[in-house]
Amino acid sequence: MEKIYVVPAKGLRVLDPARKPPSPLPPEGKEVERTTYWLRREREGDVTVFADALAAKPAARKAKE
Repeated sequence: MEKIYVVPAKGLRVLDPARKPPSPLPPEGKEVERTTYWLRREREGDVTVFADALAAKPAARKAKE
């Protein structure tokens, strides 16, 4: 399955359902499987989706501010 890199929106705590028990994404983001869950989170504005971690680096820095 395709992988994507997700970064939570500033100030939001977004759970990763793939972890047992579900735990929050780190503020700098994480590589995850591309599923409907993450696409819904993107559509709702809870996360920003990137093709890979390198593309996410500037956004991850902004999310920490």
